[in-house]
Amino acid sequence: MRIVIDMQGAQSASRHRGIGRLTLSLIKALVANKGDHEVILALNGLFPDTIEFIRSTFDQLLSQENIRVWQAVGPVYYLASDSSWRRRTAELIRESFLASLKPDIILITSLFEGLGDDAVTSIGAFNNTIPTAVILYDLIPLIYRELYLKSPEYELWYEQKIGHLRRADLLLSISESSRQEAIRYLGIASDSAVNISAAVDAEFKPLTFEPSDKERILSQYGISQSFVMYTGAAIEPRKNIEGLIRAYAQLPKSLRRKHQLLIVCTIQPVDRARLVSVAKKFGMGSEELVLTGYVPDEDLINLYNLCKVFIFPSWHEGFGLPVLEAMSCGTAVIGSNTSSVPEIIERKDALFDPKNDRSITDKLEQILTDEEFLVELQRHSLKQSQKFSWDLSAKRALHAMDSISEKNCDKMFSLKRFSRRPKLAYISPLPPVQSGISDYSAKLLPELARYYEIEVIVDQETVSDPWIRANCPIRNSDWFLTHAKKYDRVIYHFGNSPFHHYMLSLLNEIPGVVVLHDFFLSGIYKHSGENYLSDPRWLKELYCSHGYKAVQEHASTSDLNQIIMKYPCNLSVLKSALGLIVHSEHPIELSKQCYPKLNLDNWRVITFIRDLKQKRKDIIKHTESYIQENLISECVLGLVQQYHNVVEYFYSNNIFSSQNLIEAIGLLDGYKPDDMECADLANNISRNQDNNLPQRQLLIDISELVVRDAKSGIQRVTRSVLKEMLESSFRDYRIEPVYASIGEIGYRYARQYTLELIGSTSNLITDELIQYQNGDIFMGLDFQSHVVVTQREFLTQMHNLGVQIFFTVYDLLPILMPQVFPTGSDVGHENWLSIITKFDGAICISSGVANDLKKWLHDNGTERLRPYKITWSHLGADVENSIPSMGLPNNADQNLTNIYRRKSFLMVGTVEPRKGYMQTVLAFERLWAEEIDVNLIIVGKQGWMVETLIEKIRKHPELNRRLLWLEGISDEYLEKIYSSSTCLIAASEGEGFGLPLIEAAQHKLPIIARDIPVFREVAEEHAFYFHGKDPIDLAYAIKDWIKLYDQDMHPKSDDMHWLTWKEAAKNMLDILLQ
Repeated sequence: MRIVIDMQGAQSASRHRGIGRLTLSLIKALVANKGDHEVILALNGLFPDTIEFIRSTFDQLLSQENIRVWQAVGPVYYLASDSSWRRRTAELIRESFLASLKPDIILITSLFEGLGDDAVTSIGAFNNTIPTAVILYDLIPLIYRELYLKSPEYELWYEQKIGHLRRADLLLSISESSRQEAIRYLGIASDSAVNISAAVDAEFKPLTFEPSDKERILSQYGISQSFVMYTGAAIEPRKNIEGLIRAYAQLPKSLRRKHQLLIVCTIQPVDRARLVSVAKKFGMGSEELVLTGYVPDEDLINLYNLCKVFIFPSWHEGFGLPVLEAMSCGTAVIGSNTSSVPEIIERKDALFDPKNDRSITDKLEQILTDEEFLVELQRHSLKQSQKFSWDLSAKRALHAMDSISEKNCDKMFSLKRFSRRPKLAYISPLPPVQSGISDYSAKLLPELARYYEIEVIVDQETVSDPWIRANCPIRNSDWFLTHAKKYDRVIYHFGNSPFHHYMLSLLNEIPGVVVLHDFFLSGIYKHSGENYLSDPRWLKELYCSHGYKAVQEHASTSDLNQIIMKYPCNLSVLKSALGLIVHSEHPIELSKQCYPKLNLDNWRVITFIRDLKQKRKDIIKHTESYIQENLISECVLGLVQQYHNVVEYFYSNNIFSSQNLIEAIGLLDGYKPDDMECADLANNISRNQDNNLPQRQLLIDISELVVRDAKSGIQRVTRSVLKEMLESSFRDYRIEPVYASIGEIGYRYARQYTLELIGSTSNLITDELIQYQNGDIFMGLDFQSHVVVTQREFLTQMHNLGVQIFFTVYDLLPILMPQVFPTGSDVGHENWLSIITKFDGAICISSGVANDLKKWLHDNGTERLRPYKITWSHLGADVENSIPSMGLPNNADQNLTNIYRRKSFLMVGTVEPRKGYMQTVLAFERLWAEEIDVNLIIVGKQGWMVETLIEKIRKHPELNRRLLWLEGISDEYLEKIYSSSTCLIAASEGEGFGLPLIEAAQHKLPIIARDIPVFREVAEEHAFYFHGKDPIDLAYAIKDWIKLYDQDMHPKSDDMHWLTWKEAAKNMLDILLQ
């Protein structure tokens, strides 16, 4: 059984009351006891601040993919004067969404919602075919109309909810008292209402206190005597707080002098004044009555344990949670003899008449003066409270829902009853077209005509079959598009030939049942001639069905038949179908291989009709002639009956489709929405749909790379990792590069950039806004902090809907070294970190960066409800696998010769303050002054705050002699420079990783590195390390290294461990997908 639970009881204002606590506790227990049942939690997206809390609450109990969020256009609360149309629309949207989850039963945790906030609840507003259970707390406003239904608006709202409640299939009451109210006041059948009871959480238990702790707690609330305690959710007449004060005031003064009356609840000033006035009127002193106001749960439990007696004088309760809370703490409890309270206490001698002050006074006096009675009730409380548990309540609820689901299974597939045969549009090639499907349809149509009034939709000049011509109107595609609404049912027959091409556009516009004769559908596009495999429509289907890897293979192979044999190119047909009929299990197995996440609930196998020829032979061979015809007829009829049953099943399952939802919204009377509201509505309907994507998406953010390849280290990482990811094969995930900009909210698919990157036609498909769904993963691979800040709300919305979000963190240097970055860089980086750490995790490029991020999060991070996953993975280095840029300048050979003929020290990286370029240039000036003949080669573009250095380099007498500065060079040129150089100098004062060290090691180039932790992490013992920021420190280090080098005693990078980009990308993917 699949149970879909509407969790708004833990989202609306009710989350602050007993309903919210009960909802969470009961549903946690229900999930823990679900056994083979599947549980899906449905959340209202109009309460975004509650979503993460609920996700965290169930994080260890339920897969996050089983927590779903639906969206509607707000505000929708009942008291809003202009909310009627939006509210009714939201009711339809919610019911459609819940139905789309294919539940066997829906459980509503709180139906009476939405008066003053954006909760949306209803039953049967859209369709009442799915069994629905409701947790029933009480019917107090209905029973005490004169107290609660004075406001006409409130009365109308409440009566509407009562109307919905009457349509429920099952009421799960939290007490026998509430169950009996439903039977008595609503006429609910006794077997449709089940008492599941309620319970309290484990923290309500007996406690012991150190004397100092006890004194601190009591003094905090102004308690100086032994005290009698009451608590409740609110100050209202039925709680009978004034009656309690009057009754307490009638106790003997000698007894009152030894005690205080403690009223624990949130209290408004006007109520406080009134209760103090009542106490004074009946002779109580100012110290005798203590009104605490709001008390946190921890203190509430302490007060339960510290009070002498707990009293509950309410006239009427649905359950009476405070009674059980106090009893679970081992406190002596006395309470009303009405509604549900006796069920909890279960001792007549602990009860009183709440409407008789004298009865309350007498019971109070008894328990305050009779020590033996007090102790007896304390023991009873602990014993009695053991009868209540959330596990028991959950098991009762599961049993009741299981029973009602089985009883109502036929209800779920009820369809509109036709007084005539439904009109069927039958779309297939027909004779004289030379096709097996054409012949198949000619055999099937006469038998289907028993059930349907059939019209055939064809793309051919003539139809030769005499039965079809005599019995079925023959239409073309244009006619069908114009008159589609006249048909009750639509069936498409798809095969792998051009005869079916006309159906593609029809199916996209007018969904129907698809009979899939061939799983592979590439042949449909052959109508465009010999070069059909270059047809943009086929290439688009190749991408949509199978992703970039398939398109990349197409672009790089000369044998296109391999692509045809490998990729079915049929996803648009599979997704658009209301249901699929296949002729064996083989297509289902192929679908599982090609599209592991595709929903196969709407696939059915019906034997191919040609198999009846063999069946006919078997019947003739093994039976007497007089029964042969009857058996043959029964076989044909049985097969066609299967067709009819399956088609009707698919249509019954589709009653909650988006199309039907839109039509239902269109029928709402009154308010007419404007274009903006219609656009918002369309977005929400689209977002609520399960897109039935064949795989989950791995959305890779390359926002900076799409705009420009800045040829920085981060760009090299983005480009390299992206290439490897696109070339990887995944069963469950589809790689989709995406990007966003500052000027638009939302991310777009980076299709044109990616197609050009892999060598395909870049105008094949447009960069549409992304579609995302529960279970997708977003990875911020590129670094574009301003874009992330702009997209904060969009990312939060994705996260709320169940998309996991990770970011690559390259470093925290703008925060750790703000002096070497432009003014404000630290603030911008902090803003970026504060956003990305709201989500699921970070992949850092070194353990050093991971440690920096952990420290920053500890010092600055906001409190999280779920752990933030911080991991690290080193980068790759093989340039040939990083989509290297190509091209050599005219003077390349001259420069390379210059580099090769003397010892040449290479520095790679953007020229900026922290990189140590100024110290290095000055160090080399000392070396040159000492007539040490060495080259310094700088490869990197100009960065920030280096104007003085740049001017020095441009005017340097050694420029283009022993000092080379190469800006914006290609990867091809850089490779040659690495190969020609003698040693790499890594003089940076701070790095996230140090990619040039890895690239140097790949070329077996020795390394001189500043002694900073991240360089030690990357190079270990395979580099020569130097200390100090003075030029002379580096000059001495270089001279020392040259001595070692000349003796072949220098540290060598030959054995330094490094990853390929393929390995680095795999590590990242393993982290994301584990």
